[in-house]
Amino acid sequence: MKMTGAMETSFKLALKKPPSLRTAEDLHTIYCHLYHMDVLSHLREHQLRSMCTSARYERHEANHILFL
Repeated sequence: MKMTGAMETSFKLALKKPPSLRTAEDLHTIYCHLYHMDVLSHLREHQLRSMCTSARYERHEANHILFL
């Protein structure tokens, strides 16, 4: 799934909100985007929905190691 500018913007805005301030629409937006990521395709729906409540947006410089 390719994100359009508006979709990418709403996704980022939802992820930037503190989890306690996210609306049902924010959680739905996050869920829809995570659902279409190949790396998360093995997760069950409840696992993915749980992830939506704590996922956040971070930006890092190129070649930054996120995990080992």
